[in-house]
Amino acid sequence: MITVGLLGPPASGKSLVASEFARLGAEVFDADEAAHRALDQPAIRAYLGQVFGSSVFPSTGEIDRKLIAKLVFEDTELSRERRRILERIIHRVVLQECLAAQQKYRQERRPVFVIDAPLLLEAGWSTLCQRLVYVDTPTEIRYHRAGTRGWKPEDVDRRERWLISRSVKKVRADFVIDNSGSINNLREQVTDVWQSLIAE
Repeated sequence: MITVGLLGPPASGKSLVASEFARLGAEVFDADEAAHRALDQPAIRAYLGQVFGSSVFPSTGEIDRKLIAKLVFEDTELSRERRRILERIIHRVVLQECLAAQQKYRQERRPVFVIDAPLLLEAGWSTLCQRLVYVDTPTEIRYHRAGTRGWKPEDVDRRERWLISRSVKKVRADFVIDNSGSINNLREQVTDVWQSLIAE
């Protein structure tokens, strides 16, 4: 089994590329979904309440993820420390789930396992991968796509400021997928990468 890690800046379309790999037969681990599940664990919720305060728990009882994102991406030392704490807690839980999934699919002899994790390099998870795929998308297109999530351009820039640079990630990648065109064009590129992976 070949493990593939997806790289790319915020709103580049990594999840779309992951879904195309899944369509071709890959097993995909979505780190964002795993992180959401981690945030629902009682022990983690209690600890985050201590770190961020009761304001992150509105009347519905669900964690206000948008407020947490705002608190950890502000340009202050307190925000940076909160982000380090959040990542330390969440990454440990998500990594355990990822390793379990990787082992499961390896035993089942699945051909390709894709890790879709926004902080793949930053968290050091590239060591789990035999191949890296970079999703290259122009900034203006990313701004537009991020707007459909309710993000402003400055929100994208703020998040990207704390990440390893796009140029470094692109150089690290074994494959680069251009996500500036149509879905059919993207599908063709993912299929080409898939065929290369299967040939290995």
